[in-house]
Parts: sequence; structure tokens; C-alpha cells
Amino acid sequence: MFLSEGEIYVTPEQIFADYASNELAADEKYKGESLAIEGVVNAVKSGVNGKPYVVLKVAGFNKPYLQFVDTETDKLMNIKKGEKIAARCIGYGQVMGGPQLKECVLDTSS
Repeated sequence: MFLSEGEIYVTPEQIFADYASNELAADEKYKGESLAIEGVVNAVKSGVNGKPYVVLKVAGFNKPYLQFVDTETDKLMNIKKGEKIAARCIGYGQVMGGPQLKECVLDTSS
């Protein structure tokens, strides 16, 4: 995955471990930052607000959630559990125990 200037590459396991270790330090590192992430899909869902999101696979109960922009909905309909995806997102912090990334778009360059 090619990184844009200022973009931070993170794995689902790393962002999960960072938030599990110290939420305050992880917020300082990721919240509001441009992130590039690659991982295996655990689930593709529709949120209460109707925005599509993907749950990435990591060991443990609270998994990273990637909320996608509306224009990605058609692409997300073709993604299945177990597939590897790459996305570009904005870090949003931790909500209900899981790292949250917002404004995500799929990266099809990898």
C-alpha cells in the first residue's frame, strides 16, 4: 500500500493493541489522523445511521470498526467475510471498547 504524505500505516492488530494498552496515548497517536489500514473482514454491516461499516478481524471481542462514506456502499456490497481489504480513513478514537475509523474509502491500488 502506497502512503500519502502524513498518512500513518497501521494494522488492525496494532491499533487494537495500542487502544487496549492505553486509550489516551492511542488517541494522541491516531485520533484525527489520516490512516491507511489493511486487514481481513470479520463482518460488513449497516449502522444505526445507515452508514456502512466493516469490522476487521483481530483476536478478542472488541474489533476495529471502519465506517465508510456513502459513495462506497456499492463496492462494500461485494465484499465478503474473510476477504482482505485496504482502506484509507480518519482515526476517530475508541467507542465501546473498539477502535473506530471514520470517513473510510476502499483503496483498490494494492
